[in-house]
Amino acid sequence: MRTKEQIEKEIAKLQQELANLNTDKRPFIPSEGDTFYCVNELGVVNEFILMEHTHLIKNIPVFRTYEAAEHYAKVNRATLAVERRIAELNAGWWPDFKEQQEKWSISQCGMTGVFEGYCSLTYQEHQPQRYLKSLIVAEKLINEMPNELKLMITGE
Repeated sequence: MRTKEQIEKEIAKLQQELANLNTDKRPFIPSEGDTFYCVNELGVVNEFILMEHTHLIKNIPVFRTYEAAEHYAKVNRATLAVERRIAELNAGWWPDFKEQQEKWSISQCGMTGVFEGYCSLTYQEHQPQRYLKSLIVAEKLINEMPNELKLMITGE
């Protein structure tokens, strides 16, 4: 059973999270004449001024600031690095969701912030390339890439 203090701390934390959901978190849609930033497929941030052809930017992430675009690029680079390492560690193994096969994922405990492996048999929560063939492989990845996992999982 949680104490009153624990509940009040949780409420304060949730109120802070709610306060952080400000206009910077909403998708930015530039208008004609606005400066905006995009990240190309190599992870390079580019600055543009929207003059016309606004329909061309509807399907790509655009950002109000260079810092937001750079953060997006860092998360993408970390995600790609983790997925590449998973492929190497899995050595050709691919999850089968039709069979009762052990598949391992990595999560971060909300209370402690510690990364841990967890097993799934048939439930598919992630993209297939994010599953690992064993707990040993999951633990190896956690030890090798803690910073990249944190960026990929939490965006922080």
